[in-house]
Amino acid sequence: MRFRLLPLLCPFLIVSCTDAPTPVPEAEGMKAVTAVFGGSVDTARRAPRNFVLTLSRSAAVDNKYFPSNKHVASGAAYAFYEGLGGAAGRYDSVVVGVQPTGHPLEEATFSHAQLAEVASVMPFVQELTGRLCRKQYEGLANYFVYDPALMTRPLDSVLATLRAQTERSRYDTFQPTGFRPMERPGSNRLIVVSGLLSQDGGKPTPFSVAVDPASKPQKAYFALFALY
Repeated sequence: MRFRLLPLLCPFLIVSCTDAPTPVPEAEGMKAVTAVFGGSVDTARRAPRNFVLTLSRSAAVDNKYFPSNKHVASGAAYAFYEGLGGAAGRYDSVVVGVQPTGHPLEEATFSHAQLAEVASVMPFVQELTGRLCRKQYEGLANYFVYDPALMTRPLDSVLATLRAQTERSRYDTFQPTGFRPMERPGSNRLIVVSGLLSQDGGKPTPFSVAVDPASKPQKAYFALFALY
């Protein structure tokens, strides 16, 4: 998918590189990061087979719009990975530093395998959120697996909440902003993708969905209007 600028989060965008010019795929990846989080991306540090970037001067980070800087780092890593396109295989990992203004740098590393796994569930996430944006509720239950350990309410109640929230809004796109693995004892690990449902003239709404990447077809185990 193309990353769409969220104007409420991105008052200015800067891509900064010292030393040699950044190759085109990497430059596109860095632009993808600023399209989501705004601020400045710096690549002064270099490491073989790892791409190291630092996000700073981001209003979204400084104003603590997201639940943690680890969330931002994961979203930035995925945005960069997706922006690389076919060049993603150049790197074993993406290292993201998040530098809040006036606070210490926080750094996290995401392997190529992790990011590829997130990419594998993203078409499902976009299909599900696309149906919600278009208010296509028929057959929505087919996208979910009911697990009482993960859903505290019956599936019908969860689906009713999804419908009620999206029926009264005019959402048009879903922008991923972060991900995290979710272990389940004795079961497949889930990936929780979080992001923002955007709407023209309105404030973006946080949304998260947990997906089993190994299931065929892929299924969601919960969805909620929050950044998980």
